[in-house]
Amino acid sequence: MKNHLIAILITAFCLVSCQDGKKETTTSEPEATNRSDKTSGIDQKDSLKTLRGEFIYVDNAAVLKGNNFIYGVKIDSMAKKLAEKTDSLRRDEFDMVPVVIQGVVSKNPNDGWEEIVTIKKIVMVSKPVSDPAIRIDGEKSK
Repeated sequence: MKNHLIAILITAFCLVSCQDGKKETTTSEPEATNRSDKTSGIDQKDSLKTLRGEFIYVDNAAVLKGNNFIYGVKIDSMAKKLAEKTDSLRRDEFDMVPVVIQGVVSKNPNDGWEEIVTIKKIVMVSKPVSDPAIRIDGEKSK
């Protein structure tokens, strides 16, 4: 009887351990890649992440939105440089532009977004691919 109880406890412990491992892999962000990944072909540091998402900069506030995350963007010279690059691609002032950046994600010490990203490198800026979702009255369709 004692052996059966030990076997059941060991089996339960293994199942709980396996479930914890599955939770970690499902909560990771597929669009955010740690720079320590050697398969990317880029010599990378541990603290930087490569992030792919849509960027918007309006009235001294910026946001990077991916499929599984939304980060506030620290307004510094790199954020302003990215805003300049995306400005010519936007169709209106609230249009989000697809970008790939490398940066550091950290907790936000101020009010607003829970986490913020500090941009370290602008990898790519693309044209928006879809039509604006909302049309303003009086705006003619193309």
